[in-house]
Amino acid sequence: MKVSVLICSVYASRFLAATMASLMALLREAEFHVDVESVPTGLPQTTKRFQRLFDGARGDIIIKSDDDMLYSPGFLRESIAILQNNEDVAYVTPVNNEGMGKPAGRVSVIEKRKDCMVCDHVGGGCWIFSRSLWECVPYSSVTSALDLSFARAVWRKTNKRPACTYYNRVRHLNGREQGKTTEQLA
Repeated sequence: MKVSVLICSVYASRFLAATMASLMALLREAEFHVDVESVPTGLPQTTKRFQRLFDGARGDIIIKSDDDMLYSPGFLRESIAILQNNEDVAYVTPVNNEGMGKPAGRVSVIEKRKDCMVCDHVGGGCWIFSRSLWECVPYSSVTSALDLSFARAVWRKTNKRPACTYYNRVRHLNGREQGKTTEQLA
């Protein structure tokens, strides 16, 4: 099974190198597609950038990642197992999303299962999904409230939902962690 990793970033991203290093250490056979823009163009352009990366990807499994994530061993194996064992799950984030988000965009857990929590939507820091999902629901067609809009588009076209893991398999380098160096995070 071939894996493609898609990352959109901006020039001088403080964490892109750490993200790439953590993924490359775990996914030696994966192909990487990275788009680094010199000036931030905003979220509406991000979906188009990811779509361009996808168009060049050849993997059966796609990892859509932010540029400020640290990955731990087992994240991909666990996510693929969830996809294989739950026919109604469209994509997985290896981050516990229960209660995440602002009140208006808070993630709602629809069902707790043995291996995952099926949600109405999940945060977009990292998604793992099959190539066929992106072909069915192109990310470039989503223009606002990306995480929620994509989940709704997926539901409308496939009658499937996203899921999250019970344990964090990825560390999002935001908040307090953004002030630390890569060495302090290792």
